[in-house]
Amino acid sequence: MSLLDLAQQYEIERQTIRTLLDSALGARGAEKEIARRAGLTPIHLSYIRADKRMPSVAMAQRLAAALAWTEEQREGFVHHVAQMWRLKSSLARQVQPRAPGPSDEMVNLVRQAHSDATFARDSESAQILYRRARTMAELLLTVTDPSQAPLKFAELTFVAHDALCVLNRNDEALWHAQRARAIAVQLDPRSFPWDKERVDFIQVNALRCEAVALHNLHLPRHMQRACEEVEALAGLRRNENFWRPFLNRDKIQALTDTPRFSIRAVEDLARQAFNVCATRGDAVDPLLTLLVSQSLALAYLQYGNFDKAYRVLTRTYDDLDKIPHIGTLHRVIFFKTFARYYWLQGARGAEWRAFAEQAFQLATKAGLQHQRQELEGEFGTALLKPEAPVSAHGGQRF
Repeated sequence: MSLLDLAQQYEIERQTIRTLLDSALGARGAEKEIARRAGLTPIHLSYIRADKRMPSVAMAQRLAAALAWTEEQREGFVHHVAQMWRLKSSLARQVQPRAPGPSDEMVNLVRQAHSDATFARDSESAQILYRRARTMAELLLTVTDPSQAPLKFAELTFVAHDALCVLNRNDEALWHAQRARAIAVQLDPRSFPWDKERVDFIQVNALRCEAVALHNLHLPRHMQRACEEVEALAGLRRNENFWRPFLNRDKIQALTDTPRFSIRAVEDLARQAFNVCATRGDAVDPLLTLLVSQSLALAYLQYGNFDKAYRVLTRTYDDLDKIPHIGTLHRVIFFKTFARYYWLQGARGAEWRAFAEQAFQLATKAGLQHQRQELEGEFGTALLKPEAPVSAHGGQRF
């Protein structure tokens, strides 16, 4: 079985274990009594349900005995746990340390796993793909010596960081970003004459990863400082045309999260990003234009300019299905912003519900825990009230 297949099967087993426990435990309040019966602390059991730890086979047996399951259900649960550990052992054997680090082929597999997750259109497969990418990256990081293979080490931390951000593990994502940054500041492009562009990429992206994690942790001032440091990098200036749309979107997000900001500054940043995307002809430019547009619309909403926000959102919505490389995460971000447009105006009817529910359902199916938490935090129990299915934006279904 290939490394990719092993990682995917491993994540399927982990997801099955979590689902079985969620089904058996129901509401979170049941954890305390079941944990007591199984000889665990409630915190340990909550970590298992949150995918921060996995039970040993012996622990699985105690858990199964404590739950109101049939004997067949108990055996099935323990089997899944045992299979999960067997798959993890197989993964560990495949990524045994190789001086000076993992092969290029293995790192490329991790890159591909990350790309598959990012651009997955099927929401249900996206969850497994993100977890697969995280598992592969973290396993390879354990056998990669940063002093011997710094470029590979940094690139693996990028994948782990991105997957953890999506899974709402932002503290761990920040830790990975800071590990990448510690490597990046020590890199001298002159020491890698055959890989100068790769060194530039790592030095810029390490800081950008830190900025993204800080954004998710709601630390806009810290994010702004990270963006300023990116702007000062020589690697950015050497690859200005590539990085400008990404960095300007980061800057817009950092500004929008501050209590007072200049909408003119936001518009200038967006215009600059749009101009780059319109002239360079890269295949990913339509997606970048969508993401910058979403951030611009969010800034307009924060500023109270609903007319401009609506124009940006509707213009983007009309072209949504024509955008190549658009993944589930990108759709969730966009639908969430359109839902906010209606919510902030007090329009809690069919239009709001169509966008909010679409975002929530996609985020749930794809395991986009950070996006789901943001939706729940903003819209609360209104998302959970049953209502007949509706369409949005002129009756067009999406």
